[in-house]
Amino acid sequence: MELTVHELKKLFKNPVTVAAIILIFAFNLMTFVSSGNSYYSIGNEDWKEHVQTARENGAYFKGAITDEWSAKYKAEVEAFRRDPANQVSAEEAEEILKEKEAEGYNPDFVRENMVWAFLRDDVKRSNAYNRYEPVEGSMGFYETAVSLGQQYAQIYTLQNPGAKGELLADAALEDYGRLASDYTAYYNYDLGYQWMSGMVASTHSTVGVLIIVALAGIFCSEYTRKTDALLLSTKHGRQTLASAKIRAGLIFAIGAWAVIMGTNASLTTLCYGWEGWEAYWQDWLINTAPFRWNQGTALVTAVATSFFGTIYFALLIMAVSAVSKNSFAALLAGLFLLIVPSMDVSAIGLDFIYSLFSAMPATIMRGTLIWSSYRPVALFGQVLDWQYILLAAALLVSILAAAAAVRIFKNHQVSN
Repeated sequence: MELTVHELKKLFKNPVTVAAIILIFAFNLMTFVSSGNSYYSIGNEDWKEHVQTARENGAYFKGAITDEWSAKYKAEVEAFRRDPANQVSAEEAEEILKEKEAEGYNPDFVRENMVWAFLRDDVKRSNAYNRYEPVEGSMGFYETAVSLGQQYAQIYTLQNPGAKGELLADAALEDYGRLASDYTAYYNYDLGYQWMSGMVASTHSTVGVLIIVALAGIFCSEYTRKTDALLLSTKHGRQTLASAKIRAGLIFAIGAWAVIMGTNASLTTLCYGWEGWEAYWQDWLINTAPFRWNQGTALVTAVATSFFGTIYFALLIMAVSAVSKNSFAALLAGLFLLIVPSMDVSAIGLDFIYSLFSAMPATIMRGTLIWSSYRPVALFGQVLDWQYILLAAALLVSILAAAAAVRIFKNHQVSN
């Protein structure tokens, strides 16, 4: 333990690490203030009023999304949408109809089903619009789940003709069907959970950067200082020293993660509160997976995933440090591992590249990012959620990275 404390002190004695800690914590604060929906961000001078309005709206519509709930509020939503005082002028309405008709829509369909298109711009920016628009979207929660399952089933059947496609299609229909039939979605104010989840998603740009700066040189700095040969003559064994470095690196990484998370949780408590644990998680834009989670369980999953990703990233960076000739090379390699997974590879269309990027620690650190989409895997006649396969592979790589770092450091000492 004494050696671990010594190695930990060495990390904090590095002025670059200290400067990075200050800058990253300032950056994290700026991210909290300016990220997310600008309507509710602290950077908006009216944010308190907006948050309070959202809280009141959530309390008003709070409840299980059932046929009775939908029927209760549908008339209220319809009255708002069709109120002539909220709609554009007759001339503007005709222009909108022509635009929609040019896009291939039937005018009668537009008048009946696209009433939001006829609302004035100032109405769309009003508190009343923010009150009703998410409520109407929530009314179709179960229908959207069933429809999405059918879409996935069709895609898997087309992409994988034969038994595999049928297996994946059946899994999609079953998973989304259970979400529609066995899960009760709740509507409530849940801004705190959304905001904290967004901050967890930025962990790679805060904790990730700190890990690179602090740990990139934890092993290779001994090589460049020519101290590795001297370390052989100390009272500590080579394995003991290497293990102490691993422990010190993990303590630093976990500590940085805990402080960042604690700071963001405290700010969320002060600014947005934690009402809405039971509110549904799917938004059908980003979070489309059929996990039967609420906002509370989704956030717990995000935090736990981010914690694991932080340990994974720290171990990988220390392995890179052990194999690198100097701290600068390790720093560049660390930045590569941090930045590349954030690239959008959807345009490439290569599934294995997407899967590879998803399995990298910088992605896993971001919490719900790996859980947001539906990607079943057919394996030995069974269908598994790819997220569990991904995490199992990441755990194996983490163990191998730690073992490799110790072994490489020991061998480097012996060769000198």
